[in-house]
Amino acid sequence: MSYSLSSLYTVTCQLVTINDGTAYNSVEIIWNAEPRNLVYMPPYLLAFTSSTIEIRMASNGSLMQTIQTPDLKLISMKVCMCILTNSRCACIRR
Repeated sequence: MSYSLSSLYTVTCQLVTINDGTAYNSVEIIWNAEPRNLVYMPPYLLAFTSSTIEIRMASNGSLMQTIQTPDLKLISMKVCMCILTNSRCACIRR
């Protein structure tokens, strides 16, 4: 099973479940602020703004946590997720 972000608007997006090439339930997610970046880290979907990380369940879009971080930047998503805030860098392995 995989998830596909079908469309991203200013503060909403549609998350579609795809299993064996067939699309199933679609979840509309309404973000609290406009995301700059979206990261899928199963089972979560993370939305990065300039000052927050919004963590939601990918399966139903429910809000799990909002983390306030000033001057937030997503740097990389290759091997690990690297974020920079107030000249401090953190890397989280997938």
